[in-house]
Amino acid sequence: GYPMQYGLGVADFTYKDFAPIGQWLDSTLAVVVNADSEFKSMDDLVASAKANPETIKMGSVTGTLPLFAIIEIEMQKDVVFHKVDLAGASKAPELLSGRIDGYIDGFGAVKQYVESGQFRCLGIISDVPIKGFEEIPTFTEAGFSDYEYLKQAFGVWAPKGTPAAIVEYINNLIYQAAMDQECIDELQALAYSPAYTTVEEYTNNMKRTYEKFQEVAKKIIGN
Repeated sequence: GYPMQYGLGVADFTYKDFAPIGQWLDSTLAVVVNADSEFKSMDDLVASAKANPETIKMGSVTGTLPLFAIIEIEMQKDVVFHKVDLAGASKAPELLSGRIDGYIDGFGAVKQYVESGQFRCLGIISDVPIKGFEEIPTFTEAGFSDYEYLKQAFGVWAPKGTPAAIVEYINNLIYQAAMDQECIDELQALAYSPAYTTVEEYTNNMKRTYEKFQEVAKKIIGN
């Protein structure tokens, strides 16, 4: 959330003001429509958006990761959706009632509707299939690239100046948890996955993520 907030000018600090320790888990955003929707795939959704600019109602909440995801789809596929701000509204009822055509949210939040057959998931914004839902296309399979910054990544930061030995010690604890099968099973049951990184890898990921959010945020602020 912090890279996104910094890009939007809401936060005035970055990872550089802390001591990054490492990423510990991630989740994925998902694009969903009603089960009876005419859209059977991301290709269907994109094709319709090209043919009918600014008419397909895609829901999100202003200033959140799903809105960045919608804009990324628009930029990569050269389409424009009718973006509906669902702030203050419960997303699922808006889609179930047909007031919107689709929306983007964490897979964990839509999982029950996908399992019940009420929603169709057109794609997950990840390059790794979700265990138990391998039939849902990843965004790589759907023809997207350079979307890694949209992953719901959770990391650990310490106060700046924290001794390197302490940073490495905590990072090693994250590694141990990420390798523990019981922990993995618990996380996957909640639609999360362990996502261990070294301190260096996480720091480099943060650099790239901040840069990407600043790039895409210009389009939001400009609108």
